[in-house]
Amino acid sequence: MTAEPAPLTPQSEASAIALVAVRFLVEALHDAEPRVQRDEPDSVHAMRTIVRRIRSVLASFRQVFDKQVIDDLRGRLEKLGTALGEARDLEVRANRAEHALAALRHEFQDASARTRLVDGSRTEYRHARDRVLAFLKEPDYLQLLDALDDFVDSPSLGPRAAEEGSTALTRSIVKDAKRALKRAGTSRTADDWSKNLPALHEVRKAARRLRYTSDALTRAAPDVFGSDFAGVAEAAERVQDALGDHRDSVLFTDYLRFEEGRAHVAGEKTFLYGSLRGRSEADAETALSDLDAALDELRRNAKKL
Repeated sequence: MTAEPAPLTPQSEASAIALVAVRFLVEALHDAEPRVQRDEPDSVHAMRTIVRRIRSVLASFRQVFDKQVIDDLRGRLEKLGTALGEARDLEVRANRAEHALAALRHEFQDASARTRLVDGSRTEYRHARDRVLAFLKEPDYLQLLDALDDFVDSPSLGPRAAEEGSTALTRSIVKDAKRALKRAGTSRTADDWSKNLPALHEVRKAARRLRYTSDALTRAAPDVFGSDFAGVAEAAERVQDALGDHRDSVLFTDYLRFEEGRAHVAGEKTFLYGSLRGRSEADAETALSDLDAALDELRRNAKKL
């Protein structure tokens, strides 16, 4: 009979706590695949999020586990995330187009625009989802699952594996918070940081890693990482959401501009596209309006660690 693992405490080794956090996520990845196969609502989004969570926590645990092993796993996960991301982005675009058209007055409705923006995006999504399903049958994916299972069963440890978990892993979270805040400060040096999309994307990725790792550690060892970690995760999520909404609006605006050009060449009405672009540009500005407050909240919570 297998003995129950000892409860995690602040004195538990960093590797013991980190491994529980990774194990939960690997189990979630196994559970997510059948939902994608069944085409359940938001299943692609859910699986993509799990992949991102695993990549985030592995990146934060590079000193706890063997760096080469971590980098190899993250590289394999990136390929899966790319396939899922392509499908998810098209799904978001189709939904956004449908909601944007629904918000217009009746006299502005245009069947050709709906066909182009909504039906076209949904067709592209179905093709991308087919590519996801094909990827899930490939040896690369099956080998990734085996490698993740092997890792959680017998991880290769790094230089900080035996350190006291509460200290070593809190240090990692503080480092992740500093990275996110530093990137936010750097992006502000641009003349108009709202248009510095690549820099803002880097801030978003750093905030996402901070959120996901804080969430993972809180779930793995709630008695070790309590309300302070939860506060950091919530603040990081607020930053991530603001920048995610901004990026989605900017990309949707660019898509509308592209499709407007195609519609013009095809001899279709284009007035509607200009109206949609104006609303999308306003959405982008609204999304950024919460960013400064979110970053201030993150600074306050990070100081508590």
